[in-house]
Amino acid sequence: MNLWTDGSCLGNPGPGGWACYHENLPSRFGGELATTSNQMELRAIYEGMKWAWEMQQDLHLWSDSQWALNMVSGKWKPNKYPHPEEIHEAGRLKQQMLDDGYVVDLQWVRGHDKSVQNSKADTLANQEAHFAARINRE
Repeated sequence: MNLWTDGSCLGNPGPGGWACYHENLPSRFGGELATTSNQMELRAIYEGMKWAWEMQQDLHLWSDSQWALNMVSGKWKPNKYPHPEEIHEAGRLKQQMLDDGYVVDLQWVRGHDKSVQNSKADTLANQEAHFAARINRE
């Protein structure tokens, strides 16, 4: 399963959105009223891993957040991150997928570059952040 993920936040903290884009399946996305950019990037990767695991497929995932990828892969440790449980939850899911015999290939893609798929994930995440902002105002 090939997925491109992105997170967005209007203000930091502020209303935010996340998205998982697949070329042939309906995308998955969501938002939160009060969050951070890092939380949304991490949530997008987590939701992408969860989607692949539910579909019982190997995962090839691209994200433009080196921070989130390094946190999920365990290369970096949370330092003063206010929600370390989110990182641990994503790491546990990744390990579960590996233990179940699935490939989990997490790759960095330069954001706002020539990746059409990353741009589509970015658009969806931004739409969700703006939707959360509208809800926040009501």
